[in-house]
Amino acid sequence: MKKIIYIIIPLLIFITLVVLFLSFKNNTQVKSESNKSFLAKIAEDKKINENTKKYQPKETKKTVEEGIDVSAVSAILVDENTNEIIYQKNPKEKKPPASIIKMLTFSLALEFFKEDEYIKITQYASEQISNKINMKPGEELKVSDILYGMMMISANDAAYAIADAVPGKFNAFIKKANEKVRLLGLTDTVMKNPAGLDEEGQISTAFDMATITRYTLLEHPKVIDYAGETKEHSVYATEKNEPHWWFGHLSAMLKRYPGMIAAKTGYTDEARSTFIGIAERDGRRLVIVILGSSDANNDVTRILDYGFSH
Repeated sequence: MKKIIYIIIPLLIFITLVVLFLSFKNNTQVKSESNKSFLAKIAEDKKINENTKKYQPKETKKTVEEGIDVSAVSAILVDENTNEIIYQKNPKEKKPPASIIKMLTFSLALEFFKEDEYIKITQYASEQISNKINMKPGEELKVSDILYGMMMISANDAAYAIADAVPGKFNAFIKKANEKVRLLGLTDTVMKNPAGLDEEGQISTAFDMATITRYTLLEHPKVIDYAGETKEHSVYATEKNEPHWWFGHLSAMLKRYPGMIAAKTGYTDEARSTFIGIAERDGRRLVIVILGSSDANNDVTRILDYGFSH
């Protein structure tokens, strides 16, 4: 009996020590993971706060909300030099953004790819409705050519080609886009597709789109080249692709409005006309965003005229 006791007691002690060790190890791991999560949350909150200050436009005592007769449901005009709001109308009303959401797609494209990199066109991208470049499945085009198509003629196949080409493909791109929006401190924008096609739950605001535009201008200033090109763009045939070309830019305002240096148009039945414009005079740069307009060119002219005169 004593021999059994001598065997059992050390065994019980050993088991107890093992249990205590494993419990301590698990608690340590939980605490470590909790600490990592806590520190990550602090870093993320800091980043959001920094981005909010840097990119979100600021309302001042000079900001006006009346005095301009426009058809747009929502509008905002921002002095890009100071990041101050000059004029706003329902700036945080949620509306479908239509193709101006491609401004966000553009930024992400340059964060995933180099401009001279080639992207293979997927079947899904090629099947998108017009406007489009009319790319074929299996073709490989330079990112720069795809971006010209997306920003000049609002090519939907171009936007989907970019989304399908990222690691993780379409769903990963959409997740990254919405993460970018959140890190900019924005809560009223949800991307469901990269082209701006009507889809339940895809929304934004004039304020959010102005913030996204400022982010793009500061971090990817080449957007002016892509969204400001008014000439024909040609993609010559190679062993990788068929020839593609298109004439000019969809926005007449690039030629009609003095000082307009870049523009992104948008239209769907649900969204009506939407627009992002960047205009510059005498070293002063203004950014305009309108949503839900029935007379976009007239709205843009009236708002910018006011901005440059004040």
